[in-house]
This record gives sequence, structure tokens and C-alpha cells, in this order.
Amino acid sequence: MSHEEEETQALTPLEGVERIRRVIHEGQEYWSVIDVVGFLTDAAHPSKYWNTMRSRMQGQGAQETLAQIIELPMKSADGRHRKTDAMTRQTLLRLVQSIPSGKAEPFKLFLAEAGEEKITQMEQQADSVEELRQRYRKLGRDEDWINARILYIVTRNVWTSEIQMRGIDDPQSISKLTSLLNHRTFGLTTAQHKHFKGLSSRHNLAEHNTRMELILRALGEETATGLHQQNNSQGYREIEHDVKDAGDTAADARRAVERRLHEKVVSPQNFLEPPKSTRKKQSLPAPEQPTLFDQEEQGPHSKKRGNAKKTKEEDNG
Repeated sequence: MSHEEEETQALTPLEGVERIRRVIHEGQEYWSVIDVVGFLTDAAHPSKYWNTMRSRMQGQGAQETLAQIIELPMKSADGRHRKTDAMTRQTLLRLVQSIPSGKAEPFKLFLAEAGEEKITQMEQQADSVEELRQRYRKLGRDEDWINARILYIVTRNVWTSEIQMRGIDDPQSISKLTSLLNHRTFGLTTAQHKHFKGLSSRHNLAEHNTRMELILRALGEETATGLHQQNNSQGYREIEHDVKDAGDTAADARRAVERRLHEKVVSPQNFLEPPKSTRKKQSLPAPEQPTLFDQEEQGPHSKKRGNAKKTKEEDNG
């Protein structure tokens, strides 16, 4: 199904603000404090400026603002990820008031507009969730399956955001890690799982997973996200180690379910055709096309504002 995003008013142009690093952490956007200081002051050594400013703020009783700072890994000029002080947009609005700069007011306006834009995006996403529900209903999917599918979309996007922040920002690596997680969880790579279901490589596996398969995939990716944060994992090798552990955890859950239900979780079921009882009453579903949420296949790194560009990869599910 094609999706046309509503147009939103562009943020007020502010030259240089695009160089301020930002990451998503636990569902919130964090900004690099040093980058903001450098942008506002044009200091030759913004880290030294910030250290001096931070000491002064401690003496002035600004502990509440300083307590909101957390360290998050962000990509440096040399391409490596290093921890740096980071703040949310709301905390930055308070910090900017302490920096004498002609850019302070325009930057505060930019931050305020960024907040409004975020709210608009959330509203649009809520609308898109309902659109997605309607799409699946028209395809004959039941509500339990739809809820599991949306749960997987959410956990998938959180996981891919997390590993992007930790240095995994190319589709091939994400595809490889996805296939590894699937193999540890179900004993099948992504390609093997598709073959078992009678799917071709172009099909999106998640669109044909059973509800139980979706729940276990979500468990694996949610566990991986937690391990990345707990271990502060950086780079492919450390992320891969977490993925193996997460997949083993999901596999333990799968085996427990199989013992209780006395049946295998991995199912050859697919949704290539409607159920026999309704085959004469409804036409075959339209060919699968990307939706707003299909960023789950590549992760947020491949989604530009207003353009959810997809790349073909091994996972595709």
C-alpha cells in the first residue's frame, strides 16, 4: 500500500545546526552538549569552554539542570563512537539561557519548532498505525495477529535505532544480524525460514509470520536492545555477541512454549492466499508494497525525512 505523508512546515533555517550530533536513546532525542556549545560560541575548543561553564554552573546552584545530563556514545570526526555529554531538547532550552550568544534566541526558536514537529510526527505515526490496522483487516488478518505485528514493528525500530547509535548503520550488517538472531531463535536463517514457508526472497518474512513467531522475534530484539544498553556494546563484534545471547534467550522461550503446547512454533503457514472459506468471496491480496513502517527492514538510518527509501537485502523481513 502506498502512503502519502502529510506536508509539514519546514523548520526555520539555521546555518550550522545540522552539524550538531543527535541520537535516540530510550525513545528520546538527545543532543551533544559540546556541539551545541560550539555552535553557539564558535569557540576553538568547545570542550574546554563546556568544562569551564559546567564548573561555574555547579557553583551557581544549577544542579537540577546538570543532573539531566547523561553520557551517550556518538560518532566522532574519526568515525569512532565515543561517549559525550548529551541533553534532551527540554534541558537544552534551559542551558542555552546560560550562554551569551547572538545565536541563542534563534537556536531556542529552532528547538521549540523541533518539539512541535516531533509532536506532529507522533500524531502522524498514530494515524499511520490505524491505517496499518485497516490494511491488515482488509487482508483478513485477525486482531491478535495485527497487535503482534505492530508490537514487532515497534521493537524492530527500537532495536535498529539502538544499533545505529552504536556503529551499525549499513543495511548489509543489519540484515546479517537479523538473520543471525532469527537462526538463534528458530534454528533457521531468514532465507531458510522463508523457504520453509514457501516464500520467495522478495517476500517480507514478518508479513507471513504467525502470531507466536512475531512475539518471539519481538522478544529477541527487545532482549538484544537491553543487552546493548547494559553492556554499552560498540561495533559489530560486540553487537553480534549480544544478538547471539538474545537469540538464545528467545530460543529458550520457544522451547518452553513447544513443551507446553506439544507442537512446533515454526510454522509453514503463510498469507500468500486467503483462507479457503473466503477464497471465492474476496480477491487475492494486492502485492506487498512498503509502508511507512517498513523502515523496520533497514532501520531508521535508511529513512530520510519525508522519504522512506528501501534497499533490497537478504533479511527483507
